[in-house]
Amino acid sequence: MQIELFDKSFETIEEYIETHRVFDLVAYQITSGRFFNQHKGLNLPRMSLGQRTVVAETIHFATLKPDDLYMVFPDSHVQIVVNGAQMTHDRLIAFTKGEDLIVRYPQDYKGRFLSVQASVLADYLDDISFQRLMADTAVLREADVTSEQFKLGRVSLIEQIDSIVKHAQQLQNNPIAIKDAEESILLTLAASLNAWAWRKQVIKQNSRHTIVQRAIDYVDSTGDFFIAIPRLAEVCFCSLRTLEYAFKSILHISPKRYLTIRRMHLIRQALLTNPVSQAQRVIRGYGVVNTGRFAKDYYQLFGELPKQTAEKTI
Repeated sequence: MQIELFDKSFETIEEYIETHRVFDLVAYQITSGRFFNQHKGLNLPRMSLGQRTVVAETIHFATLKPDDLYMVFPDSHVQIVVNGAQMTHDRLIAFTKGEDLIVRYPQDYKGRFLSVQASVLADYLDDISFQRLMADTAVLREADVTSEQFKLGRVSLIEQIDSIVKHAQQLQNNPIAIKDAEESILLTLAASLNAWAWRKQVIKQNSRHTIVQRAIDYVDSTGDFFIAIPRLAEVCFCSLRTLEYAFKSILHISPKRYLTIRRMHLIRQALLTNPVSQAQRVIRGYGVVNTGRFAKDYYQLFGELPKQTAEKTI
């Protein structure tokens, strides 16, 4: 019974996206400065788990690829935003395959993650619990977590993840210890999820998320770097005010700021894949006129000048 230990650090967001295998992912850095992301954990036979640190504030547009239940457990002082809903640390934050997600991770994020194969989880949950869970994890994310079962389950899962990561070396070549560790997590998780599934839950359609997702889909499909905000409101079938409110509610930035950040990332990707001698041509190709002002804004976001990025050409 083999396990895989990993301790990966990413100093650019491009490297992080390229090596990410769990999600179909587009990610943008929002705050100024250099990007840094660290994943430390284990791939076990029936699950993956570990700890994660992100220095820069980021927005993830993601879809889970494997047929897993993927959960995140932020530290007690940390909150993330999932599809416009503020997720406090005491919630069970879970995602399933194919769900369109917009997740905003704050600056200096720290937390844990746990990904369990759906086929494995099905053996530990009753049929009704499993069907409800896999049908709509948004309900789970907004579930009433005041019950003692939820609190104890979450705390226990965090403690177990930390313990497994800490003693990862001892688990190697010890199939009994591996099986015990997985079994303990699965039983704890099942107790919480079975208790949740039988509670009556009600969730409202998040129309703001729908508006933002429609806008992003349009921006990605058009190939135009100069999309007017009124045009964006038009394709989203809403007013300018509603569009602005939706973006600020879901992404905490305006539509204009989103388009600016997106273009910055596109330019950065182009600089990394073109000869350094073509840097000015690349930048101007994205409609940049005032290269001095652009360089200042670029440095403020990424912590380096466009020329420094170009010198890293892949």
